[in-house]
Amino acid sequence: PPRSTLSSSSAASDVYKRQAQNVCLQCTALGHGSVVIGSFDDNALRRTLNAPEDEAPLYVIPVGKLETDSS
Repeated sequence: PPRSTLSSSSAASDVYKRQAQNVCLQCTALGHGSVVIGSFDDNALRRTLNAPEDEAPLYVIPVGKLETDSS
């Protein structure tokens, strides 16, 4: 849904926040790291992903392997 729809519906916004949190929790459970990024150029990301104009990116969640302490 467009961001304007989400801002008027806190219940929908809460669902997306919980989904992002679940992604991060699952990453941790699998021994990976993640971070939620919510500030980015919406239009540039939409073009990069070839997403339709009526869809708005809310979060970017990079996931990666954590460094291990070898000492």
